[in-house]
Amino acid sequence: MACRLVFILAPRSALPEPGAGWHELVKAQGESLGSGIYLRLFPAQQDWQGSLDDLIIDGKADVTGENPFIQGMTPSKGDINKPLCDSFIPYVEPKLLWLAVYKIEGETINPKGVYPSQSLDIDRVECLDQFPLREASNETCWFYPTEDGRYLSWEKRSRIIAQPGFLPDLMDLDESQDYQRTDINLLWSLMADDQSLTCVGLTYKKSRIEWPLLKVEPEPFATWRSFRVDYSSETGHVEESCITVFSP
Repeated sequence: MACRLVFILAPRSALPEPGAGWHELVKAQGESLGSGIYLRLFPAQQDWQGSLDDLIIDGKADVTGENPFIQGMTPSKGDINKPLCDSFIPYVEPKLLWLAVYKIEGETINPKGVYPSQSLDIDRVECLDQFPLREASNETCWFYPTEDGRYLSWEKRSRIIAQPGFLPDLMDLDESQDYQRTDINLLWSLMADDQSLTCVGLTYKKSRIEWPLLKVEPEPFATWRSFRVDYSSETGHVEESCITVFSP
């Protein structure tokens, strides 16, 4: 029988009662983690001497967040045209949330790690742990570039309904039984030139936990930034311009 771990982030009062089944887990997570932000980071082309304003006027940097440096071009097979970061970051407030960890078992859980849906039969749900998220171990990471150069960022806030968290790579039964709270880590990062760290997610045994999005309601606008990373300067991160663009 297949087995895996799932994770619920919610206020203590919203966590499922003991003996809850899969549907109760889905409902609890769907009522928490209500918003987040899409973030994409693009390296500027080496010979680009333009400005963010020019890209906005030319329609190359719009609300959709496509790579403005390859619009109208045929992307190469290399990595140069790929964003440095393309991630959804749910808004997580460790002071307000608890983490509940469950082991689910069932014949219908896909062994290749496909996320279980509400329509699948989960034979058993076992709560392994519940604790305030602020008690988890902390770990720093980098979302923004650390190499000198020019970059663009695109941010778009959205309201969401999330499903229970899971690990993309299915854990086998022995690993699930060996669950340890000390293997949970909160990820913290400096975002742009912020002075304080932001919680950008969680990991279990160094693997990032993902919360699939059941519903997304994006705001009708997005924010573009042009910035430099220059470690010869005092701050290291120098914002050149910031422009908000709206849906047509």
